[in-house]
Amino acid sequence: MANANGTKQTGERRSLCSTMSNDQEGPHRSQSSQDEQHPITQVWNKHTDAIPPDSCQFDRHEWAKRNIRILDSMAGEARQRGVLFEDISIQASGSPLQIQPTVLSALIRPVASVVNLLFHKESHQHRTKILHKFDGLVRSGELLLVLGRPGSGCSTFLKAICGYLDGLHLDPASKIQYRGVSFARMMNEYRGEVVYNQEEDHHFPHLTVGETLEFAAYARAPHIRLGNLSREEYAKIVVQVVMALFELSHAHNTQVGNEYVRGVSGGERKRVSIAEMTLARAAIGAWDNSTRGLDANSALAFVQTLRLSANLTKTCHAAAVYQASEPIYNTFDNVTVLYEGRQVYFGPCRHAVAYFEKMGWKRHPRQASADFLTAITNPGEREAKPGMAEKVPRTSEDFEAYWKQSPEYVELREMMRNYAQSFPLDGTEETKLNHAKRTEQANHVRPSSTFLLSVAMQVRLCLVRAYRRSLNDRAGIIATAVVQIVLAVLIGSLFYDIPASSAGLAQRASVIFLAVLTNNLIALLEINVLYSQRPIVEKHARYTFVHPFAEALAGVIMDLPIKGMSGAGKTTLLNVLSQRMTCGVVAGEMLVNGSGLNTSICRKTGYVEQNDLHCETSTIREALRFSAALRQPPSVSMEEKYAFVEEVIQMLGMEDFAEAIIGNPDGGLNIEQRKLLTIGVELAAKPEVLIFLDEPTSGLDSQSSWAICAFLRKLADHGQAVLATIHQPSAVIFEQFDRLLLLAKGGKTVYFGDIGSHSRTLLDYLQTNGARPCEPTENPAEYMLQVVSEGSQGSSQSIDWVDIWNRSPQNQEVLDQLHHISSSPFQAPNIDTYSKLEFAMPISAQLYLVMRRDFQQYYRQPEYIMAKLALGVISGLFVGFSFWMSDNSNQGFQNTLFSLFLLCTIFSTMVNQIMPKFISRRALYELRERPSRTYSWKVFILSQVIVELPWQALLGICTWASFYFSVYGWKQDPQRQGLVFLFVLQFFLFASSFAHLIASAVPSPVLGSMLALFMFVLSLLSNGVMQAPSALPPFWNYMHKVSPLTYYVGGISATALHGRPIHCSDQEMVSFDAPAGQTCGQYLERFLEIAPGKLYNWNSTGQCQYCPLRSADQYLANRDISWELRWRDYGILWAYFAFNILGAIFLYYLFRVLPYLRKNKGKKTNPQHLMTDKK
Repeated sequence: MANANGTKQTGERRSLCSTMSNDQEGPHRSQSSQDEQHPITQVWNKHTDAIPPDSCQFDRHEWAKRNIRILDSMAGEARQRGVLFEDISIQASGSPLQIQPTVLSALIRPVASVVNLLFHKESHQHRTKILHKFDGLVRSGELLLVLGRPGSGCSTFLKAICGYLDGLHLDPASKIQYRGVSFARMMNEYRGEVVYNQEEDHHFPHLTVGETLEFAAYARAPHIRLGNLSREEYAKIVVQVVMALFELSHAHNTQVGNEYVRGVSGGERKRVSIAEMTLARAAIGAWDNSTRGLDANSALAFVQTLRLSANLTKTCHAAAVYQASEPIYNTFDNVTVLYEGRQVYFGPCRHAVAYFEKMGWKRHPRQASADFLTAITNPGEREAKPGMAEKVPRTSEDFEAYWKQSPEYVELREMMRNYAQSFPLDGTEETKLNHAKRTEQANHVRPSSTFLLSVAMQVRLCLVRAYRRSLNDRAGIIATAVVQIVLAVLIGSLFYDIPASSAGLAQRASVIFLAVLTNNLIALLEINVLYSQRPIVEKHARYTFVHPFAEALAGVIMDLPIKGMSGAGKTTLLNVLSQRMTCGVVAGEMLVNGSGLNTSICRKTGYVEQNDLHCETSTIREALRFSAALRQPPSVSMEEKYAFVEEVIQMLGMEDFAEAIIGNPDGGLNIEQRKLLTIGVELAAKPEVLIFLDEPTSGLDSQSSWAICAFLRKLADHGQAVLATIHQPSAVIFEQFDRLLLLAKGGKTVYFGDIGSHSRTLLDYLQTNGARPCEPTENPAEYMLQVVSEGSQGSSQSIDWVDIWNRSPQNQEVLDQLHHISSSPFQAPNIDTYSKLEFAMPISAQLYLVMRRDFQQYYRQPEYIMAKLALGVISGLFVGFSFWMSDNSNQGFQNTLFSLFLLCTIFSTMVNQIMPKFISRRALYELRERPSRTYSWKVFILSQVIVELPWQALLGICTWASFYFSVYGWKQDPQRQGLVFLFVLQFFLFASSFAHLIASAVPSPVLGSMLALFMFVLSLLSNGVMQAPSALPPFWNYMHKVSPLTYYVGGISATALHGRPIHCSDQEMVSFDAPAGQTCGQYLERFLEIAPGKLYNWNSTGQCQYCPLRSADQYLANRDISWELRWRDYGILWAYFAFNILGAIFLYYLFRVLPYLRKNKGKKTNPQHLMTDKK
């Protein structure tokens, strides 16, 4: 492992050297060689005497020091900032307790608002106080560690000092200044100097890591650059160094990815976010749990990089770090401890532990300093010293009062006062900062702009990025281009060879209309994509990379031509062992209790994944009951299952929030509560075999992590087998486990065996084989990872721990045990039929429970339902009032028919509403519920289809009422009104079934929307409205017969217009003079016996007026629409509906189930050859 790491680092240095330089002859090279050098090497030799970057002894930290020294000579101290905050109080709008909205409450709310307005009832806006009068000072060059349990206000505090107050209210008495620059001026003029790194990672998934970081480096490149490098050269060089700093060099050409696009691992994506903010070159940085998902070494390396940045550039940083190890803690200068939104300490890290020990709290042996400080804020974890139980503060208010009366607080206030006097708000420091900003800004940038690039440069940069995104997403671009080209050809073929006369005038107008309509429908597909990009664009605006306007303009222009260590395999091992591996080749054999595996193994094991995926509209109790009801055997009554759920809630300490809605990470349960729920869902299933846990403590504070691990210990003591991977384990948590599997790169075993009391067995093994002694205060887990990665200190060569294990007696003992187990006869227990079943409950019970949850989900998402109703009602009224009560002329009937055509256009929008929701539910099912065999895929698809239908029916009722009476009137007989209602209702049910048909097969909503649009436009163009069937080319004549919209338009038109007489308008009337001596009737008597029209003035001897058609049935006959075929048309629509449902089931099986079964069929496991990480 150590050799691998050493080789990797050397390779990174050499790769970096070869990128930035061409030769290594030093200052004695010839002038010709000097000219061939890379500019960075020339600058290096000119300004420094350090080892150049093209040398194999190049040190990136030394390079950073020299580079920054040169830059500092240009900018001086103007950009060095600190932050002073005094009496910071933050409030949030809304009540602390919010009621989950439902469809009913959404309907009642407007009525309640009107009542309040009429009776002059004032609506009081509730505000919840989150932070209570925080004080502190972070000077330039200092690091501040923010500690507190989830929900204590760490994120809010970091956002406050950076000015990210979306939805938050800063108390007017609060004071924040940045070394002589006021809060308001900093936010308005120098926002790029204060940035905040949020916990979630938002990136363009199709960009590579290198492209993502080069965008950031280019956007924040100063106008005066090292060695007069171009912006492109500067960006590439700086990105190379930053990627080496954060160990991302190997992923330079790998896409960042997301939950839909395959890319780098979660830990690597987190490091991309850190590197991106580093390239922002801000003077003040706030990092919100940025070590989440990183292993101990990566987390320490990140904090050390902050330390290096603070030391070299005199920047200052505040970071909230959960589960901070002792080396991480010691890297910071100051620490502040938060307790339920109150500040209970701020001061040097070296004094913090002593402060609380003096208060009367006891620190346990080997307990990390950060763990001890966080434990102080948890009543269930802290322990008072003997004799101090009655003297120590207990509530957050008591802690705050103790802090405000302490000498440490008085000292802090004195430092703040001196700092404010040294850097008054008189404009002096702001003048310096403004001069430094103007020096770094490009030409033609407004002095007041917070961006370094001009608008033209920003648009150009965004254009390059948009081009790269399109190039990396070839499938999407090709699909868009193909659909648009094919649609253009099809529309052209529909109106091919239009006569160049007045007869073709209407057809030419139809071509223009269809071209505009099709492009507008295609534009609607961009809405979902733009919404997904919004967090990225907002982040880049906050980092002052580019203005959102530049991204929007670039997008418009781009659309014109075209429409152990993180990420190394710990999760792979658990996926294989839990039979959830869906890719790769797996070899070997896996036995459970001496028997082979069957289809029931997945439901008999519990798997707690890293990602906390849940139905966001359910409560905690409902989610646990759902798991228990479907995964426990049918022999257990529902009352017993629910009683066990209450036991799980009590065991996990979730009584206080068991009725809380899960929600999403932005609004709902916090990280700790979501992780507890994830564990609870698996426990509620009562797994018979064992429980797998993949990073169960990721993102949690040390106390929450301890609580979870202590609970796992309790399960193990009661006979439950537990297999877990954990990032950054503390010494106390590490010792909760009995045995350890330690793996090196390539999935090779370094150690497998007992950990021992106080980790003695593991430490003895490592030290016996050459590792340095473990210090008494050192965390054994961190010590273990360090010695395995780096080898023993003082050795000239690293230790090959894999070879040592292979030759060790401990390994031979393990092999002997495995041989004994495999060769010993095993009396398998009697296995009943139930034990072999893939699912615990029968299909009927599965369908009932899943449908109940899905109905509940829809009811608790009023925004989705109200959007549906608004689409139908507004579209119906808009079309209805546009063609209000059309008369009985030819044009009136044409308008009536065209109104149906326009109403059909909402079909595409309805489909685009349904598909993203279906695909998000499919992700939940396929990632969590299908692998655990909670319920069958047939139940999933049927439930999704059935639950959508009542809401589509409601939408049909509203649309019919808003459209029918405004177009056809209210005087028609009830039978006709009822049949039109059935057609409209069936149309919306058909749209739902069509959406599920497409979504069942496609991997993403974008591709599904494009395919659905193509098929919809085909059906829309051929329904006989824009072009009469008799005028259609042969292909379109066939499409006219297979288009479902043909029967929808025909059925409604025939039902609503049958028997209505036609009264031609003056413009439609055919006028001619009768022969002398004859009346019009006499002249046309023989003609009218065979003519379809009607003569208006029989007895006139002058001008005759003839209407070409008598009734609407004649007009409809020209469109192949007949009153006699109305029920046939209605039946055909139901046939299409049934076809869509069966097709959705078949396509889901073909594209989603069958590949899954093939990947899992016959797989066996051998973890010895799977892992590529150590943990």
